[in-house]
Amino acid sequence: MNKESWEVSSSKSSNLTKVSEYFGSEKQLLKLVEELDELKEAIINFTDGKDTKEHVIEEIADVENLLYQITDLWDCSNFLNIVKDYKAARTVWRLSEGTKYTD
Repeated sequence: MNKESWEVSSSKSSNLTKVSEYFGSEKQLLKLVEELDELKEAIINFTDGKDTKEHVIEEIADVENLLYQITDLWDCSNFLNIVKDYKAARTVWRLSEGTKYTD
């Protein structure tokens, strides 16, 4: 990528697309695993009173940004939305049936 393509955009999606195209899906998947671990630790520490909500939110942002990048690289946002809608509806159905909540 040339220097002009590295200019910071006011668009989050444009910036994340530049990052994901530079690193590629394999590196970003490995980075996602790292960030998920950091989020897990922040949540555990928060629930134990050893961390702040703000830190958990920062880790959520890291995970969401990587999920966005992978979704963009794999061009799967439509399918992802279908799966998310299905899972939400399934959970509501299970709750209405009194079924134990698991996913």
